Amino acid sequence: MEVHRLSLHKVCVQSLCFSPTEAYLATLGGQDDDNSLVIWDVAKGNAVCGTPAASDTAQCVKFCGGSDFQLVSGGNYHVTRWEFDLENKKLRPTQANLGQLKRMVSNLVVDPEDKFVYCGTSSGDVLQIDLTTMLFKQLAPKKCFPRGVTCSAMLPDGDILLGTGGGCLGRLAAGSLKMKVQAQVLGEVTSITLTESTSSAARSSPTFTGWTPTR
Repeated sequence: MEVHRLSLHKVCVQSLCFSPTEAYLATLGGQDDDNSLVIWDVAKGNAVCGTPAASDTAQCVKFCGGSDFQLVSGGNYHVTRWEFDLENKKLRPTQANLGQLKRMVSNLVVDPEDKFVYCGTSSGDVLQIDLTTMLFKQLAPKKCFPRGVTCSAMLPDGDILLGTGGGCLGRLAAGSLKMKVQAQVLGEVTSITLTESTSSAARSSPTFTGWTPTR
């Protein structure tokens, strides 16, 4: 049974994410939709507010874990923190300062304390950005993955799992972002989902792989 149809985007939905309480849904349109970032009221099925996420292509959006009113978007040469002002129905942006770095961000992971966002890029590395100051912290690994970082997830201990376009699964250490372990699968890794045992299930094309990331 259809509950609501959210039809504001005209061409495509590039990315979506529910808020921590699932009261709101953020959707991100593609470049042909003017990179529109829209916040929806899930219960009512209505758009609360929206704005272009960037002048260049926006690719991903992620709510912070501790608030329904803070989220992050990323894309070509930009990472932006957004404050969702429900009372005034506005999204207020703060752009990350990446210095001389030029990266196309394709996926985002926010740590449980909402201190940092980790941005997987098409260059095959991960950016760490401080969510308070929106300043670039570090870049890892030293040797970029071929065909980019296509998906990511965070383990309960803070380590980050990465999937790449070259079929590699890797585990980066919390804090240092040093590579702890990696494995090769058949085809591009398109998604990572954590199971209840904190093992990961990685979707690769054309296979499905279950993987336990040892320390």
